[in-house]
Amino acid sequence: MAWYQAFLLGLIEGITEFLPVSSTAHIILIYHLLGLSSKEVSTFFLVFIQFAAILAVLVKYYHRLRNDGKLLFYLSISFFPFGVLAFAVKQLFESYKDNLFLIIGALFLGGVVMLLVEYLIKNQRLRLSSKKISSKDAFLIGLFQTLALVPGVSRSAAVILGMLFLGYKREEAVEYSFLLALPTITVATIYQLVNEGLFIGIKPLFTPSLILASVTAFFSALVVMRAFLRFVSTRSFTIFGFYRVFIALLLLVLLL
Repeated sequence: MAWYQAFLLGLIEGITEFLPVSSTAHIILIYHLLGLSSKEVSTFFLVFIQFAAILAVLVKYYHRLRNDGKLLFYLSISFFPFGVLAFAVKQLFESYKDNLFLIIGALFLGGVVMLLVEYLIKNQRLRLSSKKISSKDAFLIGLFQTLALVPGVSRSAAVILGMLFLGYKREEAVEYSFLLALPTITVATIYQLVNEGLFIGIKPLFTPSLILASVTAFFSALVVMRAFLRFVSTRSFTIFGFYRVFIALLLLVLLL
């Protein structure tokens, strides 16, 4: 893999991981544009750069996570439904994870739902704060996150739209989606590495391309998180809804 390919993969992962646009769909798009195949990019490579992006959450929210026991408790509740369902039906979703038309369909439908939710709540005043979240809402948010088991849905989109539906402020929903990514993606990463035996002989897998992609994913994720929070403090998610629809149609055209 050339250095610029590794850089672009890390950049796209870092940018899309926390935006409600499906990082999976964008990685597929980059594969196509760069002329890469899944055989040229190992599972370990993709899993590790995603984990590198998630580490940006730990850096940004370290002090809050360290000092807020209630937050950790509610994040655990929110993670629980996803963890249980992912384990229970892992074989089902594994068989569909590479279904390109399912990913495109989920990307498109997610964009439409996002536009619909924004239309329905445009005259409502979103009042709730994630700092005063209840156990019930934490569990419901976790149920919304399980929708992300379908490839192309986007974990952040599922959490954010679920919280908007419950009446949480946009910036609060975004921030909670960041924080919930930490246990969700960390556990998913460990499981995938163990399940595929990738901890065996792991040292040779740390190539210069992987290191470059991981560093790029980490810093781009850190920048995007800050920019995304500023954006939603004054704007809606409508642009992301239209963007998802556009990317879904673009992928469909490229893959047909």
